[in-house]
Amino acid sequence: VSLAAKQRSVKLLSEVARRHRSWSMAALAVSVQQDSFIKVKKMMDTMLNRLKKEQKDEAGKVDFCKREIDKTEDQIKETELDKEDLGEDHLASTNTIKTLVEEMETLTQNIKTMQVSLKKAGEMRKQSSRVFQVSVADQRGTVRVLEKVIARLKKFYSFYQQQDRKAPPRPGQYEKRSMSAGGVLDLLAHIVSNAQREVSELEKAEQASQKAYEALVVDAKTSMEAAQASIEQKKGQQAEAASDKNELAQSISSKTTALEALGKTLQARHLECDWLLKHFELRQQARAEEMEAITDAKA
Repeated sequence: VSLAAKQRSVKLLSEVARRHRSWSMAALAVSVQQDSFIKVKKMMDTMLNRLKKEQKDEAGKVDFCKREIDKTEDQIKETELDKEDLGEDHLASTNTIKTLVEEMETLTQNIKTMQVSLKKAGEMRKQSSRVFQVSVADQRGTVRVLEKVIARLKKFYSFYQQQDRKAPPRPGQYEKRSMSAGGVLDLLAHIVSNAQREVSELEKAEQASQKAYEALVVDAKTSMEAAQASIEQKKGQQAEAASDKNELAQSISSKTTALEALGKTLQARHLECDWLLKHFELRQQARAEEMEAITDAKA
């Protein structure tokens, strides 16, 4: 190899070494000056193979970094969406439990209100029944008394009519007595009839009130039983919602832990890869120039 060829190789290698601050290229340039060219060519071949391998390995590393960072970021997004969905379900379970509790409180209050109303209705029914019994007793007592009075008056008037038949009546006397007797008896009979009719109306009213009360009791008991059944059903729903809420809370906690781990993984990937990703093109270009320089230097 001529001195000029050596000097040209040294110049090429030195320029690349200086431009890229490559100690290996600088060492190779020195070797060209000091060692035999056959030995130097072996060194160049070795360096070329190493640079090609580094070029390939680094490209593979960049692909790995991009793939792993993208995958981790996708996992983080997916996990965040899952956690968000779980949070919405957790909130829905919380609202469901709150609604069920409010509904059960309302049903319980309705039962208490119906119980109080039923008790008051029972007391009013007893009071109304007592009034009815007193009123009926009064009317029937009036009827008995008047019936006795009528019987006595009839007997009394019958006696005087017999006496009047034995003695010649004075003009107008018998007619007045007959009219007087008939008027009093008719009046008393009318009072008795009114009293009996009053008793009948009171009995009908009492029966109607009793039937209405019994219907109220049946309706109230039916409503209270339905409300109690609804409460029991809602208790089951509440227990189920509480179980779902606990499971969702555990799932949210697991997602939070997973996000923390993924965050650390992503941070580690960036620490490992960011510098390489940032300088990859420059490094590839520099290494390509080094390989080109070595190839030219061999020529």
